Amino acid sequence: MATLTVDARLQQRCDTLVNWSAKNPILLVGEIGIASDVGMIKVGNGLSTWNSLAYIGITTDYLNANYLRKNDRAVSANYAIRFDQSDTRDSNESPQFYMTSGRGRVLEFKHNAVMGIPASQLYSQVCTIVPWQDTSGGYPVQISISTSGIFKRNAISETEWATWVQVSESEITT
Repeated sequence: MATLTVDARLQQRCDTLVNWSAKNPILLVGEIGIASDVGMIKVGNGLSTWNSLAYIGITTDYLNANYLRKNDRAVSANYAIRFDQSDTRDSNESPQFYMTSGRGRVLEFKHNAVMGIPASQLYSQVCTIVPWQDTSGGYPVQISISTSGIFKRNAISETEWATWVQVSESEITT
């Protein structure tokens, strides 16, 4: 049997998370959809809409078992793994935005004034923890960390956040 080599580039469907959620298409079996602004991927099954598909991901256990060198301090399971954060400093999204993104953690670089965070520092790293894609696991929680301290707020509905509360009593030094 002869071998045919094709020089080609593949392009996947990409859009922002808001557009994916609004359009809510059905991806073909095996079709890849990328939420380009948050770097998350879903793979279609030919039946389910975008909003009902789960995001795909690779677990730390899988990486440790297959790729990470156990004796390499930089990547060992005994040490921190670096996570990328999105620069979304000018947006303050609703809890529903994160819930439609799927469960998990979202790390973002935020402007404190835009977020309503009462910190003296101009910017913070904000971690949004989404227990589930609906309210059965509870509403999302956000934690803001900067040298001004640690602040927390939780969603009180799908559209509204509670007020930020400082949970550390003194400044954090870096």
